[in-house]
Amino acid sequence: TRDRYGELELGPNLESGGIIAAGQARDIGRLSIGTRDQLSTIMRLALAEQIGSVLVLDDQLAQSDALRMMWFRQQLRKSAENIQILILTCRREDYLELDELPQGDEPYRESDDGLLRAVNLEKLVQHAL
Repeated sequence: TRDRYGELELGPNLESGGIIAAGQARDIGRLSIGTRDQLSTIMRLALAEQIGSVLVLDDQLAQSDALRMMWFRQQLRKSAENIQILILTCRREDYLELDELPQGDEPYRESDDGLLRAVNLEKLVQHAL
């Protein structure tokens, strides 16, 4: 946020109490949908890493701009070194580089380091039939 916001207030049950902006606590509901989704994703990533859990995201960041998506792509890849992350999306270019996408009739493509597998579900189902 380029220092527009300060710390996020969390309650004992991890509920958000607000976010510090201009020196005052502000209600989370006043933030844009994209910003709330981004905060939610960051919290889910942190929690999944702490408990060693799988994280499933279903187009969680659809309201995010291209610049934020570049940042999130990097963060998701860093987290994928420690936990498994499943992303269900119809906006695959938000998460993958063009050379990481399955090509032609390929149902999936895996990275050399094994940390990334992109699956085209439509092609996978057709391949199985």
